[in-house]
Amino acid sequence: MLYSLLDFIERFGASTQKIQREIARLNSIQKDAEGLYLNQDFEAALDRESNVFQLFSRVETQAVKLKERALLWVYAIEWTAVSGVFAVVAFATWSLMVRRRLYREVGMTKSSL
Repeated sequence: MLYSLLDFIERFGASTQKIQREIARLNSIQKDAEGLYLNQDFEAALDRESNVFQLFSRVETQAVKLKERALLWVYAIEWTAVSGVFAVVAFATWSLMVRRRLYREVGMTKSSL
């Protein structure tokens, strides 16, 4: 899931090299823990795995913060577009419904019957 998040972030032009290095470090610690486990050093393997989980939590938090920074401009442009459309619709509604200057009263016509 973290790789999907990083791919999403890269599409918006953010640099994910720092997080990629952290993931590579996590993978090396994980392989080291696997070797310790296979050598039946269970306590050291458990210690390394708990380190991996803590580091992964930090890396995930960094990735989410990077995503928020990358999407800041998207949110700002979206907010500007919605606010602009709201202002135009509010002005048109006020002009047509409240002022009523553009409408004339309908006159009565006589029927020829």
